[in-house]
Amino acid sequence: MKKKRYVQLYILVALFLFVHLFIAKFYSEPYPSLVFPSFSKIGKRHDIIVVPFQNVYAIDKMHDTFFVNKKKVFSISKLVHVNKMIETVKLKEYLISKYKEDIKQYKSKKIIDILNDKQLFISLTKKNLQRLYPNKSFVSLLIIEGKRKYSAKKQEFYNEVFDERKTLIKLI
Repeated sequence: MKKKRYVQLYILVALFLFVHLFIAKFYSEPYPSLVFPSFSKIGKRHDIIVVPFQNVYAIDKMHDTFFVNKKKVFSISKLVHVNKMIETVKLKEYLISKYKEDIKQYKSKKIIDILNDKQLFISLTKKNLQRLYPNKSFVSLLIIEGKRKYSAKKQEFYNEVFDERKTLIKLI
Protein backbone atom coordinates (compact mmCIF):
# COMPACT_ATOMS: atom_id res chain seq x y z
CA MET A 1 0.00 0.00 0.00
CA LYS A 2 2.85 2.33 0.76
CA LYS A 3 4.37 1.84 -2.69
CA LYS A 4 1.02 2.65 -4.33
CA ARG A 5 0.91 5.98 -2.45
CA TYR A 6 4.39 6.89 -3.69
CA VAL A 7 3.42 6.10 -7.27
CA GLN A 8 0.26 8.21 -6.98
CA LEU A 9 2.22 11.08 -5.46
CA TYR A 10 4.88 10.81 -8.19
CA ILE A 11 2.23 10.85 -10.93
CA LEU A 12 0.46 13.80 -9.30
CA VAL A 13 3.68 15.86 -9.04
CA ALA A 14 4.72 14.97 -12.59
CA LEU A 15 1.26 15.92 -13.89
CA PHE A 16 1.39 19.22 -11.99
CA LEU A 17 4.82 20.07 -13.42
CA PHE A 18 3.75 19.11 -16.94
CA VAL A 19 0.61 21.26 -16.72
CA HIS A 20 2.66 24.14 -15.27
CA LEU A 21 5.18 23.89 -18.11
CA PHE A 22 2.40 23.64 -20.72
CA ILE A 23 0.60 26.72 -19.38
CA ALA A 24 3.83 28.70 -19.04
CA LYS A 25 4.91 27.84 -22.58
CA PHE A 26 1.68 28.91 -24.26
CA TYR A 27 0.46 31.65 -21.94
CA SER A 28 3.66 33.42 -20.94
CA GLU A 29 3.54 37.21 -20.86
CA PRO A 30 5.96 39.63 -22.54
CA TYR A 31 6.94 41.08 -19.17
CA PRO A 32 7.60 39.41 -15.82
CA SER A 33 4.45 38.16 -14.22
CA LEU A 34 3.53 36.97 -10.78
CA VAL A 35 2.18 33.67 -12.05
CA PHE A 36 5.10 32.39 -14.12
CA PRO A 37 8.11 34.63 -13.48
CA SER A 38 10.65 32.07 -14.62
CA PHE A 39 9.04 31.66 -18.03
CA SER A 40 8.40 35.31 -18.92
CA LYS A 41 9.93 36.87 -22.02
CA ILE A 42 12.18 39.69 -20.82
CA GLY A 43 14.07 41.97 -23.19
CA LYS A 44 17.77 41.24 -23.11
CA ARG A 45 20.21 43.85 -21.87
CA HIS A 46 21.69 44.38 -25.34
CA ASP A 47 18.36 44.65 -27.18
CA ILE A 48 17.04 47.69 -28.98
CA ILE A 49 13.66 48.71 -27.63
CA VAL A 50 11.01 50.74 -29.51
CA VAL A 51 9.62 53.47 -27.28
CA PRO A 52 6.63 55.72 -28.09
CA PHE A 53 7.07 59.45 -27.53
CA GLN A 54 4.95 62.59 -27.69
CA ASN A 55 6.22 66.16 -27.95
CA VAL A 56 4.12 69.31 -27.86
CA TYR A 57 5.29 72.55 -29.47
CA ALA A 58 3.73 76.01 -29.35
CA ILE A 59 3.99 78.17 -32.48
CA ASP A 60 3.88 81.95 -32.18
CA LYS A 61 2.94 84.66 -34.71
CA MET A 62 6.52 84.83 -36.01
CA HIS A 63 6.35 81.05 -36.75
CA ASP A 64 8.91 80.26 -34.07
CA THR A 65 8.39 76.96 -32.31
CA PHE A 66 8.82 76.48 -28.58
CA PHE A 67 8.99 73.13 -26.87
CA VAL A 68 6.15 72.94 -24.37
CA ASN A 69 6.69 71.30 -21.01
CA LYS A 70 3.40 69.45 -20.60
CA LYS A 71 3.75 69.38 -16.84
CA LYS A 72 3.93 73.19 -16.61
CA VAL A 73 1.38 74.12 -19.27
CA PHE A 74 -1.25 71.62 -18.18
CA SER A 75 -0.49 71.95 -14.47
CA ILE A 76 -4.12 71.45 -13.44
CA SER A 77 -3.93 67.71 -13.93
CA LYS A 78 -1.28 65.05 -13.41
CA LEU A 79 1.03 64.16 -16.28
CA VAL A 80 -0.77 60.83 -16.81
CA HIS A 81 -4.03 62.69 -17.33
CA VAL A 82 -2.34 65.24 -19.61
CA ASN A 83 -1.41 62.52 -22.11
CA LYS A 84 -5.00 61.23 -22.08
CA MET A 85 -6.31 64.79 -22.44
CA ILE A 86 -4.06 65.40 -25.45
CA GLU A 87 -5.22 62.12 -27.01
CA THR A 88 -8.85 63.16 -26.52
CA VAL A 89 -8.23 66.61 -28.03
CA LYS A 90 -6.47 65.02 -31.02
CA LEU A 91 -9.42 62.68 -31.57
CA LYS A 92 -11.87 65.57 -31.38
CA GLU A 93 -9.72 67.61 -33.77
CA TYR A 94 -9.80 64.68 -36.19
CA LEU A 95 -13.59 64.38 -35.87
CA ILE A 96 -14.02 68.11 -36.47
CA SER A 97 -11.86 68.01 -39.60
CA LYS A 98 -13.55 64.86 -40.89
CA TYR A 99 -17.11 66.10 -40.44
CA LYS A 100 -16.53 69.78 -41.24
CA GLU A 101 -19.50 70.02 -43.61
CA ASP A 102 -21.80 68.19 -41.22
CA ILE A 103 -20.88 70.60 -38.43
CA LYS A 104 -22.04 73.53 -40.56
CA GLN A 105 -25.34 71.83 -41.43
CA TYR A 106 -26.29 70.04 -38.24
CA LYS A 107 -25.85 71.39 -34.76
CA SER A 108 -26.43 68.22 -32.77
CA LYS A 109 -25.70 67.99 -29.05
CA LYS A 110 -22.67 65.74 -29.63
CA ILE A 111 -21.09 68.15 -32.12
CA ILE A 112 -21.74 71.11 -29.81
CA ASP A 113 -20.14 69.18 -26.90
CA ILE A 114 -17.07 68.41 -29.01
CA LEU A 115 -16.73 72.08 -29.99
CA ASN A 116 -17.21 73.22 -26.37
CA ASP A 117 -14.56 70.77 -25.13
CA LYS A 118 -12.16 72.01 -27.79
CA GLN A 119 -12.80 75.64 -26.80
CA LEU A 120 -12.22 74.79 -23.14
CA PHE A 121 -8.91 73.11 -23.98
CA ILE A 122 -7.85 76.05 -26.16
CA SER A 123 -8.71 78.64 -23.50
CA LEU A 124 -6.85 76.65 -20.82
CA THR A 125 -3.81 76.23 -23.06
CA LYS A 126 -3.72 79.90 -24.12
CA LYS A 127 -4.04 81.09 -20.53
CA ASN A 128 -1.22 78.86 -19.27
CA LEU A 129 1.05 79.66 -22.23
CA GLN A 130 0.45 83.37 -21.66
CA ARG A 131 1.33 82.91 -17.99
CA LEU A 132 4.59 81.09 -18.84
CA TYR A 133 5.59 83.29 -21.80
CA PRO A 134 4.02 86.72 -21.17
CA ASN A 135 5.60 88.52 -24.15
CA LYS A 136 4.69 85.88 -26.78
CA SER A 137 1.46 85.47 -28.70
CA PHE A 138 0.87 81.85 -29.66
CA VAL A 139 -1.32 80.92 -32.62
CA SER A 140 -1.21 77.12 -32.65
CA LEU A 141 -0.14 73.99 -30.87
CA LEU A 142 1.71 71.21 -32.69
CA ILE A 143 1.58 67.67 -31.30
CA ILE A 144 4.14 65.27 -32.72
CA GLU A 145 3.88 61.59 -31.89
CA GLY A 146 6.03 58.76 -33.04
CA LYS A 147 8.36 56.00 -32.04
CA ARG A 148 12.07 56.04 -31.26
CA LYS A 149 14.60 53.32 -30.71
CA TYR A 150 16.38 52.97 -27.40
CA SER A 151 19.58 51.00 -26.94
CA ALA A 152 19.52 49.22 -23.59
CA LYS A 153 23.23 48.47 -23.85
CA LYS A 154 24.32 52.08 -24.48
CA GLN A 155 21.39 53.52 -22.49
CA GLU A 156 20.63 56.19 -25.07
CA PHE A 157 17.99 57.06 -27.66
CA TYR A 158 18.68 56.98 -31.37
CA ASN A 159 17.92 60.22 -33.24
CA GLU A 160 15.75 58.64 -35.91
CA VAL A 161 12.00 58.91 -35.48
CA PHE A 162 9.58 56.68 -37.34
CA ASP A 163 5.82 56.28 -37.56
CA GLU A 164 5.51 60.04 -36.97
CA ARG A 165 2.08 61.69 -36.74
CA LYS A 166 1.48 65.44 -36.47
CA THR A 167 -1.62 67.25 -35.26
CA LEU A 168 -1.98 71.03 -35.50
CA ILE A 169 -4.48 72.72 -33.18
CA LYS A 170 -5.17 76.39 -33.83
CA LEU A 171 -5.39 78.51 -30.71
CA ILE A 172 -7.00 81.52 -32.40
